[in-house]
Amino acid sequence: MDGQTKGSSLEEIAFKWMFHCGIVKSLHEQCQRYENESSDNKMREKRIYRIIFTIDAGELLDFDVQLGSVVCNQPEKGKEIFQEACFICIQTLNWIPEIMSKTQVDLQMRYLSIPRFISCSSVFALRRELLESGSRSMPLFCTVGIVSGMTSRVNYTQSTWFQCINNTCHSSSIGSGCAGYSNNPGGENISGDMICISCGTPLEEDISCRILGVYVRAPVANNVTKVNACPILSMVPQSLLEASKSKFCKIQKLYEDRKSSPWSFAASLAYFFGGEA
Repeated sequence: MDGQTKGSSLEEIAFKWMFHCGIVKSLHEQCQRYENESSDNKMREKRIYRIIFTIDAGELLDFDVQLGSVVCNQPEKGKEIFQEACFICIQTLNWIPEIMSKTQVDLQMRYLSIPRFISCSSVFALRRELLESGSRSMPLFCTVGIVSGMTSRVNYTQSTWFQCINNTCHSSSIGSGCAGYSNNPGGENISGDMICISCGTPLEEDISCRILGVYVRAPVANNVTKVNACPILSMVPQSLLEASKSKFCKIQKLYEDRKSSPWSFAASLAYFFGGEA
C-alpha cells in the first residue's frame, strides 16, 4: 500500500493505520474511562492523558513503508507522529472536550514485534555498528538474553502543571517526566526552576495536578523469573560510555581475546575495573 503515501502526510497515514488495525477503538475506550472519572473541567484542562496501544512494526511496514521505516529507525519521531494523530482524533471527535494541546497526550507505544532485519545478537554489536556508520539515530532493536536480575520499581513524576506567579500573566506549562528517571529519593524528576515563556517569571507547580507513576525496567519483567530467557524490544541509548578512547579500545581487545569464554571475559572485566578493591 505504498501508493497511499503520495499526497498524504505521515500523520494522515498514521490515522489510516489506526483505523485499519483497531487502535481507534482502543483509543475511544481509554478516553471514555477518563470521561467517567469524577473531576471538574478545570482539572481536566490541566492533566495529562496517558494513552497506551500496541503496534506490530512488521505489519506497519507492509501497510506503509515510509511510516514503518520512521517508526523502526526513528522511534521518537514515530511516536510524535502517532501522538499528533491521537490528539487530532480525540479533539475532532470530541472524546475529551477539555483537552487543549497534543502535549497532554502521553502516548505509550508497545511493540509486539519488529522486522528480523533489524534484530541484533547483542546491544554492544549494534552500538558498534552505529558508531562505525556514524548514525545518530536511535533505531529499535530486538535482543534475547538471560535474566540475571531485575531492577526495583521506581516512583517518578509522570506529569504536572505549572502556573505563572505573575497575576497579570495567564501563561502555564505542562511538565512531562521521563519514565524511570528521578533526580532525588522523592521521585521528582521535573525541574522546579521553570520560567514562563511569555514574561520570564518563574513558574509555580500546582501540586493538586501532579500525577505520579511507577516504572519497571520492562513490562515483561513482571512475567519472568531469574535465569529464564526473554526477548526485549527497546531503543539504543543515544549517549555512549563516557570513557577515554584508549580504555574503550582495551576493553574491545579484551573482549576479542576472551569472547570464547563469557566467564573469562566477566572475570577480566572485574579485575580491570575493580582490581584494587
